Amino acid sequence: ETPIHQIYLGDQLKWADAGELYGTGRNDGGDLGVGDTTQRTVFTQSGLSNNWVKAACGPYHSLAINSLGELYAWGCNSAGLLGLGDTTDRNVPTKVGTATDWIKVAGGGGTSYGHSFAINLSGELYAWGYNYSSQLGLGDTTYRNVPTRVGEASDWDTIATGWGTGFAGAISAHTLAINSSGELYAWGYN
Repeated sequence: ETPIHQIYLGDQLKWADAGELYGTGRNDGGDLGVGDTTQRTVFTQSGLSNNWVKAACGPYHSLAINSLGELYAWGCNSAGLLGLGDTTDRNVPTKVGTATDWIKVAGGGGTSYGHSFAINLSGELYAWGYNYSSQLGLGDTTYRNVPTRVGEASDWDTIATGWGTGFAGAISAHTLAINSSGELYAWGYN
């Protein structure tokens, strides 16, 4: 009965106008944020908060920013895609670091080996997670389990991720970003 404000792909999380976040679907690794890994066939509230303002989903993980600018992650944590400094799955929203200036978030990947991005109020871009195809934009293929700044630019406006199956069936991924001048950048599997 509450109007839906926005729909997010992945496990079909939705955020209602009251700032609540709901999900339905697989729930592998706890990506619905409901405290377990049981599949849901009806929308169930993710966590107990009602102050979410942005959210994003990968296939096995979820990310959200609250009204205080804090970043939270939950779900499968292979290759550190939750940004929590480890590879332990979380089935409830868990705060990422101590920063309170996050404004945008994106999640991607094709399997439990996903990757994540966030942009802060200063326009700085951060990446973490699976990096097989250099999709993190850090100049290497090393996985990161904490948010790591991408380059020196501080004018990022929008970030999006994509994935596919590359050479010999390897999971591949790419990333697109737009800066405040409207310039488009791309990196990762080509």
